[in-house]
Amino acid sequence: MFNLNKFCLILAAICLAAGEDYQLVWSDEFDGTSLDLNKWQYEVNCDGGGNNELQCYTNSSTNLKIQDGNLIITAVPQQYRNKQYTSSRINTANTAAWKYGRFEMNAKLPKGIYLWPAFWMMPRDSVYGSWADSGEVSLLCSKISAPSTEYSLGWNDQHESNLHFGGQWPKNTHIGTGSVTAPFDLSADYHVYSLLWTPTRMQFAIDDQVHWNVSLDQSFNNPNGQSFPYTQNGQPFDQYFYFVLNLAVGGNFFGSNASSLTSAQASAWTAPSLLVDYIRVYQLNSVVSSPTPGPQTPTASPSECAAMYSSLLCRTTSQNSSLLSDSALDNALGYVCAYYPQYCSDILNGNYYSSCNKAQRVSYAMNQYYSVQGPSASACYFSGLGQLNNSFSSTSAPPATTTSSLCSSMFASLQCRTYTEDPSQISPDAVYGAYGYICSSFPQFCSGTNDGETYGTCNIAERTSYAMNQYFGVYGPDPNSCSFGGIGVVTVSTTSSASTSTSASVQPTPSTSVALADASTCSSMYNSLQCHTASQDPSNLNMDSVYGALGWLCGAYPQYCTEIQSGAFYSSCNAAQQASYAINGYYLTYGPSADSCSFGGIGYLNVPTSSVVSTSTVSNPNPTTTTSSLCSSMFASLQCRTYTEDPSQISPDAVYGAYGYICSSFPQFCSGTNDGETYGTCNIAERTSYAMNQYFATYGPDPNSCSFGGIGVVVAAPTSSTTLVTSSSLSSDGEVYTSTSVSTSTPITSSSTFNTVAPTTSIVSTSTVTTSSTTRPSTTSTTSASLLTSSSSRSSSSSSISRSSTSASRSSTFSSTSRSNTSTSRTTVVTTTPATTSSCIDVQQTKTASWREGNRQVFQYEVTVKNSASVSVEILLMAPSAQSDKIRQIWNLEQNGTKSSQSHWLLPQWQHGINPHSSFTFGYISLDSSVSFVSSPFTQCLALPPSPPSSSVCGLYTNQTLISSWYQGSTKIVQYEVKLTNEGTVSRQPYFTTVDESKILSIWGLTDVGVNSWSLPDYNKKIDGKSTYTWGYIASADQILFSVNKSKSNC
Repeated sequence: MFNLNKFCLILAAICLAAGEDYQLVWSDEFDGTSLDLNKWQYEVNCDGGGNNELQCYTNSSTNLKIQDGNLIITAVPQQYRNKQYTSSRINTANTAAWKYGRFEMNAKLPKGIYLWPAFWMMPRDSVYGSWADSGEVSLLCSKISAPSTEYSLGWNDQHESNLHFGGQWPKNTHIGTGSVTAPFDLSADYHVYSLLWTPTRMQFAIDDQVHWNVSLDQSFNNPNGQSFPYTQNGQPFDQYFYFVLNLAVGGNFFGSNASSLTSAQASAWTAPSLLVDYIRVYQLNSVVSSPTPGPQTPTASPSECAAMYSSLLCRTTSQNSSLLSDSALDNALGYVCAYYPQYCSDILNGNYYSSCNKAQRVSYAMNQYYSVQGPSASACYFSGLGQLNNSFSSTSAPPATTTSSLCSSMFASLQCRTYTEDPSQISPDAVYGAYGYICSSFPQFCSGTNDGETYGTCNIAERTSYAMNQYFGVYGPDPNSCSFGGIGVVTVSTTSSASTSTSASVQPTPSTSVALADASTCSSMYNSLQCHTASQDPSNLNMDSVYGALGWLCGAYPQYCTEIQSGAFYSSCNAAQQASYAINGYYLTYGPSADSCSFGGIGYLNVPTSSVVSTSTVSNPNPTTTTSSLCSSMFASLQCRTYTEDPSQISPDAVYGAYGYICSSFPQFCSGTNDGETYGTCNIAERTSYAMNQYFATYGPDPNSCSFGGIGVVVAAPTSSTTLVTSSSLSSDGEVYTSTSVSTSTPITSSSTFNTVAPTTSIVSTSTVTTSSTTRPSTTSTTSASLLTSSSSRSSSSSSISRSSTSASRSSTFSSTSRSNTSTSRTTVVTTTPATTSSCIDVQQTKTASWREGNRQVFQYEVTVKNSASVSVEILLMAPSAQSDKIRQIWNLEQNGTKSSQSHWLLPQWQHGINPHSSFTFGYISLDSSVSFVSSPFTQCLALPPSPPSSSVCGLYTNQTLISSWYQGSTKIVQYEVKLTNEGTVSRQPYFTTVDESKILSIWGLTDVGVNSWSLPDYNKKIDGKSTYTWGYIASADQILFSVNKSKSNC
């Protein structure tokens, strides 16, 4: 049947294009063999896209390839980092963006439950603020949700188009088509998805059949959210937008089913690939021929952008945008450019640094902000995105740039190097981990790769390779000394030219003169060790961590690897068994502390610590030993330290991460804690505390300088037998620091408790020392420190450092424009308000600034929420709605509705909860003098009591007590103690079964005897009558139930 409507729409589109003279200005026909990186860039992350998506985005050819004239993005069910699925996402953020035109994609959509293909556009410049202030245009979103709704016509037929705008989240809003049912299967054939965008309208169509028209001649402010970022109709859709193309798995798009995908459903996907034939952009000839508005000035080259980044005092943690959270970059850029537009003048479209990538542009803006708001490190924090470049010297010249050919020649000449020179082909965790480890432990091997040095601007793979080769030159020629978690290879040059040499991996030749251990012998060896990996099956372990431990040990302590090297007796064992052999050798020398077996969490003790005796036959290469009392005394004397001296009570990632960061960036602060030095054999919590305190003595007294991800606390010294020793030193920035150290004549045990700093006053000007107590003071603390600055005073309720400075004004370390703000009158006054306490939760606010805008007074606050409990806590905050409505901007907090005149607020999705003895900081700008945030009474703070005893089997029953819980990323981790009671009179040899062993991350006091099967350990197989036995475990589940196996227990 002739379709008159369709004919008219097609005819209208043709006439429109012909009459208005559109011409092709950009396209990708995908006719090559690989993705054109001059047009696209990969986004590599596991962030969930801000939508709780279930995949990691990779740059692997498994997930994205060019084949038969198509771009093919495929979702794959596979474990990658912390996710169960992988896919790809690409964008043109740094290469192409457009304002107005016709945009087309000819594509064939995937078919599979919970797959989410999307073709959308994001603003190149966050002119109106962070998402969604500056807008988002979704040309296409398609979904298959659940078996009951996915096949309304028996195929994949649901699609949407949307516009997002109106305010920064959560005050944003959106309009769209909702789920539209197409009259054909979108996965059966190719269809053209298009957007016609003019200054007055947007028109969305499939195969030229228009399904949505939007007028841009209207205001897109969001009065319901009391958000008014726009001054003219059509804003924010009057700026340049770039393409984003991806295939997601699951997520908020599917509502309550966001995380409902099962492995069985994923394995049934029939067509899990998005196929794109072409993407094209047409614009009016008048638009194309018109010059781009803006000053006709040259823009910076990539090397000039890199040099600018290197010269900044405050900058992002990396200048590679793909290694950073895109939403965090947008938030930082939107905030600075919205409230301090003068700091962004050089990075806006057409200006000199507008050509730099997003991380470099954000760094420029952050540095401008810091140069005025600093010198406190918190002014560079930006929710963890920023860091201070402490290697910068105000008198140093900008770093010399390094040519690409010089870096490539250096890489080609190395004997030990990464398996590829392209960092995008290596796990960021692995390559940055290797570089950080070497530069931390052997800084001399990184000399030449630091900012301003010969190879300082080479990419991370090249710089890491340089450092690895230096390490290998000392600890080689064993290839294990070049492994570094599997990223390193030993090569031999096959040509005489270093710059063009090719290489071949050196394969160790196994010796046949020594009998090798068989599988049974390897297993027996593993089971006999006091310290070994959590499993001897490599498939159950994070092998990046295992290879990292193996590479480090065999490089630094080759004597522990003699029996596992190529041709040696245990060289035939698998990697988990070999790593266990090596870490056990180390543990026998440096034990019996369980910390000496941890290796970042991969190592576990096979026997209780109390029964381990250090009887290693290997001589200790470090003659200096440290007594436990000396370490404890040192720990007790510190002003800044970890919240506990017991490393088993701290996340290994957090404590090793803090120690590695300090020793890498400030090696002088770790002097005294290295092997062979005074505190070299203290446990990791004590050594990290020593280094943290050195850092804090220089960069304090702001408590943020002691936080280190929430593991650090500032404490007041004890009163018993203390001696105060005062000394002065000159800091790197020329300021004189007068420090007061505390010497304690009586060693303080690790169970001593101290006050955590809780400033409760506004301006403090004296410096004294106070005594400690085990309860938080309710009145103003008598301990204080003064910081004399030109325009602000900052308080601290506990400090052993008095800083005197004739001037705290700091000039910008990198600025091409003078900065002044004549539009507002700003007064920076740091004041604090008393903490509001709800059970274990303290909420304390600090007013960091206030200023006038016209006749309105505006206030900026920083709020710290601290959890003093031993378990993680998911926080619900409340504030009066009348006050909440006056918040103009808030970061790191999400509104969750209103009830009984109280607005409810949650921590953001990526935070989930606050770990034990940790704190979380958010901030806001308000038209009210203060917003009274308090913790909800529903916040549960305490560890749960023991669970009711299990039903008695053979006279045996168990009960469990939650000891602690914390978050690792988005996963909640719990630690339980299990008490087994034999209420009978005869001894028993019990066996236990569990439902899901894979959820158990660590267990002690039980032996794994098969899948989901456990027994008491060999040294204590039976439990006597009328007695108890205790074991413990750490798991990624709420609780693991251990049931007595009646048949195997012979009862």
